Amino acid sequence: MLAAMAAARLISALALSLALLALGAEPALAAWLAPVAASGVETRVEEPQVAVDADGNTTLVWTSGEAPNRSIRSTFRPAGGSWEPASTRMTSTFDCHAPRLAVNPSGAAALVAECEKPTPAVRAAYRPTDSWNGQIEIPGAANGNAPRVGIAPSGDADAVWAGPGSTVLASHRPAAGAWSSGAQISPAAKTALEPNLAVSPGGYAHALWREERDGYAGDPVVEVKASRRSPGTSGTWIEPFRLSANFGPSSTTPVAVGEPQIAIGVNGQRMMAWLQQGTDFVLAERTSSGDLFAINEPAIFLSESGNNVEDPRIALDGSGLGVVAWRSDEAGLFPIKAATTSFINGGWSGPTLLSGATTGFNVPSLAVDPAGRATAVWIAGGSIYATTRPVGGAFPTQLPKVISSAAQPGFQGPTVTMTAAGDAVAAYSAGGSRAAVAVDDVTPPEITAISVPVESVYGVAATMSAAATDTWSGVTLAWNFGDGATASGADVSHGYLKSGPQTVTVTATDQAGNTATTTRTITVGPPPSTGPEPIAQRNLALKLKVPKQSWAAIQRTGAVKVKCKLDAAGGRCAGKAKLKGKAAGKGSVEALANRFALLKLKLKPGALKAIRDADAPVRLKLEVTGTAPGRTASTSTKTLRIAP
Repeated sequence: MLAAMAAARLISALALSLALLALGAEPALAAWLAPVAASGVETRVEEPQVAVDADGNTTLVWTSGEAPNRSIRSTFRPAGGSWEPASTRMTSTFDCHAPRLAVNPSGAAALVAECEKPTPAVRAAYRPTDSWNGQIEIPGAANGNAPRVGIAPSGDADAVWAGPGSTVLASHRPAAGAWSSGAQISPAAKTALEPNLAVSPGGYAHALWREERDGYAGDPVVEVKASRRSPGTSGTWIEPFRLSANFGPSSTTPVAVGEPQIAIGVNGQRMMAWLQQGTDFVLAERTSSGDLFAINEPAIFLSESGNNVEDPRIALDGSGLGVVAWRSDEAGLFPIKAATTSFINGGWSGPTLLSGATTGFNVPSLAVDPAGRATAVWIAGGSIYATTRPVGGAFPTQLPKVISSAAQPGFQGPTVTMTAAGDAVAAYSAGGSRAAVAVDDVTPPEITAISVPVESVYGVAATMSAAATDTWSGVTLAWNFGDGATASGADVSHGYLKSGPQTVTVTATDQAGNTATTTRTITVGPPPSTGPEPIAQRNLALKLKVPKQSWAAIQRTGAVKVKCKLDAAGGRCAGKAKLKGKAAGKGSVEALANRFALLKLKLKPGALKAIRDADAPVRLKLEVTGTAPGRTASTSTKTLRIAP
């Protein structure tokens, strides 16, 4: 019976997975750029971590290789540039894995990892500006594991980890100093597990962990404890305090499970959340308006009737409103869901189903920008999926987009971060051998320079130039000169045949379709009243070309096709065809300077019949006239023999 039920669940899971994959085969959101490999091919790539500073410079780290010879590698991409060759931050000599990365707004970075050789320890690397300091073992971190790291705007960094004997240890590194010796911050004689850490914009380090109460023999209660360290080298960790409720000395609840979560908004608001065991796992959450503000009571719960909430990830926008994404255990199907709060420490919205079935090992990643635009990412069936909640809106129901590609397939991860401007940056292991990055680029490019003369001479080309940059992709420049003429490129020239002020518009477009526009005014002088005839009054150069076309093709379209080439922008071609002296039709088409334009000369029904009924080829005279502002019209003729 149990085997049959398990098989039925597996079949349902596979069906939902296939449905999700079919859904994900739709084109990605227009803003998502195609993923790129940020590393070369390596033996094995796992556990990617990505962070972006305030200028759009991106840092990516990952575990490379297989045990017992794993290393921590990293690469860097300056805003608007390319990924630099990867470098080793922690060598395979130490067999390091489980990296954690923190980058502050100015680009300083701290990296920690769990290493196994020559004996287990937590190791760290630090980047004050543009180059990393060497890898070191944090003093007092022997036999430590599961490290977490944060970095303040000042460059001061903090790390916590699970120490020997089920303790929580912490170390501090001033921006211009060295890591302090790891000191225990969990209470003595208590079992403390799975620490987590975040550093606020004010430089306060906030740590939390699970701790067994041990109030009496066999006490099953597992609480969530927290502590705080003030900024500066003299800052000390305060006495730990309880986040989860205590229901009395004989109570068997609460029982907290998994790693507690903490998120800090750009304005210092904090949200702390954890899973609590009951009939089903539920999310419990408490919020504070700032580093030193009281934590709101009571805990706010998020639950699903009959389903477990698993592996939640939380984030806070600039107003302190929360977002959470989790894996829901629906009888072994594990879809990804999300919810939001509408005010600080307010209740959670009902769950929104983001995906179909995933595996029980999938952990979603979540990020939100200060304005409230949120992105959740996850992996399913070898593809990386993403869905976005717009500012002031809600997550769409089961409408994820595939952001991986055939060239960069999903293997492990992903993780996601968001910039202050709302761009989402997702990193994942592609095919198990490359570190890949996909970007949801919603930020317009920046026009950094534009040069347009204030005045121009009538009929004489004026030179103009512009430059633009974009954090994530290349930029194209398009010009509108205000008189109907256009051009593209960074350096252009244009001669006006109309006096007076003209508005020049430059539009920069990035590869995601975002645009930025700027304008300048140029005043064109009057045409010369004396002297030689202006260059614009010369004859118009006109060339014709008749493409090969069969009588069957002509009969099908009722027209003869002619390519017309002019040497002036804004020109037009008008044509007519004559058969046995009778007008056979006419037409016109816009022609760009120095480009062929296709002109269709329509044939009247009588002409078509005459050609069809003829016993010999019929001569058809084609006559095309080209015109352009300020230029003398030019006419060109060609004779075509049409076989019936």
